Amino acid sequence: MPIDYHTLEILQGTEYLTPELLYQSHSYPENTFYLVPHRQSWTSSMATYQNAARREYHLLLSNCREANHEIVIGYQREYFIQELIDQFVLIKEHLTNEGIIAYCVAEITTDGFNNPVNRIHYHFLIDYPGFKHRLKRIFKNACRYAGLQLGSDCKIKHYSIPDSEVYERKCRYILKYKTFKKWAILFQPGTGINKVGMVNHFFINADGSKANKKKMWKSIVAGWYPDKSVAEQRQSIRVTIRLSVVVS
Repeated sequence: MPIDYHTLEILQGTEYLTPELLYQSHSYPENTFYLVPHRQSWTSSMATYQNAARREYHLLLSNCREANHEIVIGYQREYFIQELIDQFVLIKEHLTNEGIIAYCVAEITTDGFNNPVNRIHYHFLIDYPGFKHRLKRIFKNACRYAGLQLGSDCKIKHYSIPDSEVYERKCRYILKYKTFKKWAILFQPGTGINKVGMVNHFFINADGSKANKKKMWKSIVAGWYPDKSVAEQRQSIRVTIRLSVVVS
């Protein structure tokens, strides 16, 4: 079970501490671009966020596995960062043991007007052949396994993904890529919370074997710029992203 920091402080007789701020409250420079080879950043600036989002978006669309369910776990109250990390480790452990195959994205929650609140929620894109009520029960048990009470601590929502068009829009939305980038809110640097992750191995090749994301990305870029060398392909990607962010 994860450590309950709220109870721990009461037992130790210490002063109650406010959980750390999860998101960047300052106005980050949208046009700032960092030319750091082989590194994708979700926190440096909105430009580097879009750089990382673009890569993940095209990896998801190039993947030979396509999700047919989305589950959202939304936290209903604030937690300390270490609590969130401990809880997610247990949630992932339970889902892994249940054989769930999913791609996960962590996001800052908003109040409905795109104003951030100090809470988090997770999007899971899931390839699951069974019924949705069985899938929801697995996720509810995963939350209970992590010490979360349904309703007061977190809520679970399910969405069906019936076809490739809906799947593409889901990928764009959860990554806040391009058309949804105005809704993107950056995490604080160094929180230790992974922006994206997997439960079991979500990316596969056409033959069903595990796919390497680095090799997949090289293949995608090579398809965009077939007449250029590897170094020229990398430079073209960086310049294209930089110009698209500045123009927008």
